Amino acid sequence: MEKKKVLIADDNKYMLDALQEIIEIGGYRAEIADIDGPFKLSKELPDLILLDIKMSGKDGRVICRDLKSKPKTKNIPIILLSASHQLHNSALEAGADIFLAKPFSMNDLLEKINKLMNNKRSLKSK
Repeated sequence: MEKKKVLIADDNKYMLDALQEIIEIGGYRAEIADIDGPFKLSKELPDLILLDIKMSGKDGRVICRDLKSKPKTKNIPIILLSASHQLHNSALEAGADIFLAKPFSMNDLLEKINKLMNNKRSLKSK
């Protein structure tokens, strides 16, 4: 069985490395998003997106709102991440399924990913 794909978008290399390792430990396949140009998804859509809110010149909330407004990507679960706890409400208003404040534990992140992946699976079977 093919592993579910999690797309990670963050402008901090150390955070990317840590997130990639956590995702792989959790049994998922991690893909790093190219954030140097316009935010684009590959032809093979991810099963979930981890998206930092404050990236160099990009706002994850804007990207999230855009993805949630398109029929092709609106059902992809998105976890918005930020070091600022004050962005919780704006993250959810942008359409994020979950907001997670940094720092967070590996177990907390994997628990939230598993929850969203399981919810997505049950929605597909209905």
